[in-house]
Amino acid sequence: MRWLCGIGACCIWGWFAGVIAAADNTTLPMVADPDLRLTLIASDPDIVTPIGLAIDASGRLFVLESHTHEAAADYPGPDSDRIKVFADEDGDGDYESVTIFADGLVQGLTIAFSPVGDLYAVCARSVYRLPDRDQDGRCDGLQRIIDVKTKGRYSHNALLGITFDADGNLFLSRGNLGGQAYRVVGSDGTEVRGYGDGGNIMLSDADGGRLIEYATGFWNPFGIKFDSGGRLLCVDNDPDARGPNRLIHVVRGGDYGYRSLHGGSGTHPYQGWDGDPLSDPPGTLPYISGTGEAPCDLLDLSRTNFPTKYRDSLLVSVWTENTIEWHRLRQKGISITADVERLIQGNADFRPVAFDVGPRGDVFFTDWVQVDYPNHGRGRIWRLSSTRTRTDAMLPGPMFGSRSSDKAGERFRQAAETIAKSNQGIIDALSAADPFQNHLGVMQLAAPENSALRQKLAVSSDPKLRLASLLASRRATLSPDQAMRVADGFLTDASPIIRRAALIWAGEDRLVDLQDRIEDSIRPANTTPVLLETFLATAEILTSEFSEAFGRRVVKAKQLPRKDVGTLVRRIAWDSSNQPAVRAIAIRRLQPPLTDSTAERLIQTAHSTDHPAAMAAIGVLGKLTDPRSRECLMTIAMNSSRSSELRCEALLMLASDPAVEPKPLLSLLDDAQPNVAEEAARTLRGFVADPIVRAAAERRLESTLVSPDAIMRHFAMALGRPAGDRPDDLDGWLQYAALGGDPAAGRRVFLSNHATCAKCHSLSGRDDTLGPDLGRIALSVDRAQLIRSVLDPSADFAPQYQAWTILTADGQVVTGLQIDQKAGGAIEIMSTEGVMRRIEGEDVEDYQASRRSVMPSGLEQNLTAKEFRDLIAFLASRK
Repeated sequence: MRWLCGIGACCIWGWFAGVIAAADNTTLPMVADPDLRLTLIASDPDIVTPIGLAIDASGRLFVLESHTHEAAADYPGPDSDRIKVFADEDGDGDYESVTIFADGLVQGLTIAFSPVGDLYAVCARSVYRLPDRDQDGRCDGLQRIIDVKTKGRYSHNALLGITFDADGNLFLSRGNLGGQAYRVVGSDGTEVRGYGDGGNIMLSDADGGRLIEYATGFWNPFGIKFDSGGRLLCVDNDPDARGPNRLIHVVRGGDYGYRSLHGGSGTHPYQGWDGDPLSDPPGTLPYISGTGEAPCDLLDLSRTNFPTKYRDSLLVSVWTENTIEWHRLRQKGISITADVERLIQGNADFRPVAFDVGPRGDVFFTDWVQVDYPNHGRGRIWRLSSTRTRTDAMLPGPMFGSRSSDKAGERFRQAAETIAKSNQGIIDALSAADPFQNHLGVMQLAAPENSALRQKLAVSSDPKLRLASLLASRRATLSPDQAMRVADGFLTDASPIIRRAALIWAGEDRLVDLQDRIEDSIRPANTTPVLLETFLATAEILTSEFSEAFGRRVVKAKQLPRKDVGTLVRRIAWDSSNQPAVRAIAIRRLQPPLTDSTAERLIQTAHSTDHPAAMAAIGVLGKLTDPRSRECLMTIAMNSSRSSELRCEALLMLASDPAVEPKPLLSLLDDAQPNVAEEAARTLRGFVADPIVRAAAERRLESTLVSPDAIMRHFAMALGRPAGDRPDDLDGWLQYAALGGDPAAGRRVFLSNHATCAKCHSLSGRDDTLGPDLGRIALSVDRAQLIRSVLDPSADFAPQYQAWTILTADGQVVTGLQIDQKAGGAIEIMSTEGVMRRIEGEDVEDYQASRRSVMPSGLEQNLTAKEFRDLIAFLASRK
């Protein structure tokens, strides 16, 4: 399943119901402010699966109604999407008339009005203008102005959102397209093209011409709008292993870190998400605030009739968490940050999507209702209004960006003007602590007229200025030979951050002539683990084979051929001059099958005093099945002079080897190191079928002698007996596991056979698994959310982790994650056994989505209560 992303930097405060009015028999969302009233104004069958919303100057609601969103073969609705108009004819607040403004759309996602009053619609692969010149309430026709050309089929990672600035310039967001090559083509033939990059935001004129890329590095930026300060903002969904989802201040030339070339987890060393200068690739920008899972839209509240406290704040609709968040903006440098609270919380059938503001200052939003992605015939429209009068609202009219939208925000504009005036202005910006000032300085430094300054800063004693020179040189128009010479010069820089940036430059720009030079970047003593990972990632792709395949662009970018760097990894692993943490990373990269000499080196390293390297070596030995590895692990586990961490790791590895003779491990149940004793009990659970182990377990349970509870409960679980006092409901587990626990022990629980977590999840970001990587899960969720997600994984989950069931023509039932739908009705599905299967269209008898997550429930039934708490403590530590 996908772990639910939390409300980044949020304040979770006590709920109290606001004033709510709605139809009978409707489960009402709870409003956390009594000064706001929530009213249901339309529901199915009058509106079904509503996804886009825009309100004209007269207050009519234009609602994009989806009918082509993965519709089932027997779907009874129309065969195209349509835009409905809801009108309040007599001004009494009720919407009496419903008419059809447009139809014929396919995979529609959002709509918006331009400053001149034309309605635009974004579909997955096209943008349409829908004029109504004769004002008859029906569009004059679908005028297609922008197209995307790609092999990608999925509708939620192509064209997504749209907004306008005051001059009528069009801003369009695009998702990552699953790594497929693409061309976005404007009405005048101008193009934005790419392959392996992240999603981007593009800029064109109102006719769809003069199309350019405005910013990049997104995952799926579904909603984009301007705020009252003229800043362009977007909400961006997150890769599987990165979180939280993001509210972003989008600036011209901004890079926000994600690249589809390197897979969907978001943890590849070339990828960034947080704008953290220590962990993310240099030059990536931070987000404003974190949001919950699957944010769909945002809305500046300055135009509403809400109380004054809502000035300078936004709403964000959070689809998966059934929530509307309130983001209170405040200045941070020349950009902004936000404090976040939940304003509206619904039940599982509350799925808010798109916002707009009516001429009286009320907020309207659409509600998809059910978690299902396929069209399901449900839908609602809500109105959120104030019960108090506000006199300072910015009414009427929609909000568009300023005429200089790339310099929006007064401080941002002033900074840009100052930087452009002089070299000293550039240097001051590059030296500042504010990443947005750094960005403006780099953009200015990249200009052709500043090439001499770039060269001067490349040899500065200040590493920040040298890094800025590198980043600006990447943006500058350099010939391939120039780019190679400049990047080469930075590969041996004294700063590991700069060397990392040079490696990424060489890899992303495919500077193949540098492939024999990149190893120089990891020779200095200050090599960091993240630099080593970046070096190895660069070595994998800096080849002529990769470059040529990249040029052909015929497969998904993440499927391009990577070089096997096994020899390189082994050399780094066995070089004792490398730092222990660096060696440990290289050792963990060793994978079976291994040569005898490599296995022997691993055994020697496991017995060494280099603790990080020994831990890594034990982890690799556990994947081998030869007697020498088993003997080494057993020796370490039984050696009381070794650290408990190494001994527990050895026991963990022995637990997965069915050829282990378990009898010697029984003596460890009374070991002086409690962690070792407990790990021995956990290991022996897997061998309870052995008569000697079973007899020992039964004697322990029946003995009157005192034995540690942890050991007794492991054997009770193994023998199917009551395992002591355990919480018996969600509240009990929430209270029990809210605090405490041993993260190191929890890691071993995660990797244990009986917990099965590692069957579907990885912790490294480098494995293809059924579920998302959990290496950074604690950045996204708190302990309470972790507990809920483990106990009831189907209560709330992202739709991409919805289970699908296929009944084949020969009677087989296949359940798993839908990966892709191919021509002719063929389906690719990752089964719950972790096997990728392709089922041809003629072999599909029936195909249905489940209301449940692919992650099974009942995991806690295989764990002792302490194991559960330790597991939660471990996951909560993953940052």
